[in-house]
Amino acid sequence: RNTLFAGAAAGAAGLLACFAGRKKDPFGFLLASMLSFYWIVFHLLSNLPLSDPLYLGVQMRFWMQAHMVMAALSVPGAVCIASLLLDNNPPTPPRGAAGALAAAVVAAQAGLSYRVSDQSGNWFFEEYAKSAFEAFPQGAIALTKGDNSINLLRYLQVCNGHRPDVALVDQSMQSFSWYVPMQQRYLPSVLFPARQLWLTKTHVKPQGSYYLFEEFLDANLKREKKGKNGGVFVCGGWHQVHNIQDTAFHGPKGFKTVPAGLCE
Repeated sequence: RNTLFAGAAAGAAGLLACFAGRKKDPFGFLLASMLSFYWIVFHLLSNLPLSDPLYLGVQMRFWMQAHMVMAALSVPGAVCIASLLLDNNPPTPPRGAAGALAAAVVAAQAGLSYRVSDQSGNWFFEEYAKSAFEAFPQGAIALTKGDNSINLLRYLQVCNGHRPDVALVDQSMQSFSWYVPMQQRYLPSVLFPARQLWLTKTHVKPQGSYYLFEEFLDANLKREKKGKNGGVFVCGGWHQVHNIQDTAFHGPKGFKTVPAGLCE
């Protein structure tokens, strides 16, 4: 689709040509073998259903490397197709014809895709992040989950300097041993009860430097009453662990949330 479907045919022809001429072109054979191995192993190991557009988009992120190899293989593939069509006796083309043809193909693809690809006037994600920030009082703590809250809010804050007073704390990353020691210095308004969040569906918290969501909330809501932060908010919902109900406006045991703009 990205090459007007001609690239797929040329790439497939180049793939076959590299396998057929493996003795004459060992590097081409290596490229073709790597590509085939990647396709087969990656898709066999992936467990995301391609029938879901969201999961398909996730998988497509990992196709870019394969596309680069296919682009390289499409060159010998196009030569093979041309040789077959012209019966190995091609006429002498006008000077510069190959370059003009390549430029025409690129221009056609750009023209057909421009309207869909032009996002210069699309400010949806920035407006979404700004709307989420508007509900936060000064010095608020925002527990984020999911790409829409983590990436959008953090980008607007770090890159655009928007609302630096808000402490953005990712829910999932707190479960890694490196997160709290590394981020504590940048989040002075946040009190982490221990060194690592216990974020599994196991009901028993192990001994050691772990804390639960309810312990985090209890510690920081007490600090809010003392004026040391602007309260705790949740953006993107709660990470689903054993002690949090899978419904809106519910939190860890003993806590409930209330709507606050795009967050709770």
